[in-house]
This record gives sequence, C-alpha cells and structure tokens, in this order.
Amino acid sequence: MVFVNEYISEEDVEKYALDELKAKFNQWSWREGRPEAFKHYWTVDRDRNVYLLLAKIVEEVGLSGRSEPISQRVFVLGMEGNQVEVLLELSDETSKRFSESPYRMVWQLIDLDISTMPQFSRETILKNLRQALAVFGADGIRWQVSNTKVECKF
Repeated sequence: MVFVNEYISEEDVEKYALDELKAKFNQWSWREGRPEAFKHYWTVDRDRNVYLLLAKIVEEVGLSGRSEPISQRVFVLGMEGNQVEVLLELSDETSKRFSESPYRMVWQLIDLDISTMPQFSRETILKNLRQALAVFGADGIRWQVSNTKVECKF
C-alpha cells in the first residue's frame, strides 16, 4: 500500500492516544478535551504502519498583539509504534496564491530529534517523511489544491 489521506477512526484515535497527543501541542484549545467539531486526520501507510499527523501550527504574537500562525508546523511521524516530532517550515518558495499551477509546497527541516527511534536510520525517517508529505499536500484529507507539487529541502 502507499500513503493515503484519511480521517482517523475512533479505534485508531484511542490506539495511538491521539487526543492526548493533540492536547500536548494545543494546550489552550484542548484544555477541556477534544473540541466538539474537531475530527482527527492523518496521512497513513497501513501496510508499513507509518503515519504523519499535523500536531500544531506554530503561532507567534503578531503586529496586532494577538497570536497569529506562522509558516512553521509540528508534525508527528509514527513508524511501527514509535513517534518522532518534526518541526518543518514552509519556505518563501511556497506558492502565495491557490491559483498558481503548479501550487508549490516547499518544506525546510528545522528540527528532528531521532533519539526516540534509535532502530531507524535518519535517512529512513526522512524518506518516510518526504513520502508522507508528498501525499499530505496542502492539508491532508481536509483540503487540497489542484496540481500541488511538494518539495522537501532536506
């Protein structure tokens, strides 16, 4: 099988403790548990037991004085029951308008601590990450842009 974008079954949400994982990265919005309208989603290769989950969109205080999203994202890559956190940033080469064709998503690696997966080489982890990001596209099953091209600068 190959990677696919899908909503996550309640069985898998419990199996992988995804409510707790999202709460770890989104303490304010998850302070009372899973928000009512939220539905977990991931990019998964079930045959290889590998998944990619967007855990958080990083925010900083902007000019307005309020928290605003920036181009950094925290993903969790799961492989054979282990998880690694990955901090990625969309580079300035990423498309600015959805009408661009191809629409380009260009990722740069900011941080990856592979100490939680000593049984896998860094290259194996990065290979799975690249493959999953290529399918994840703009935002997994939730939203895609026609003719999206994903590039990884790592």
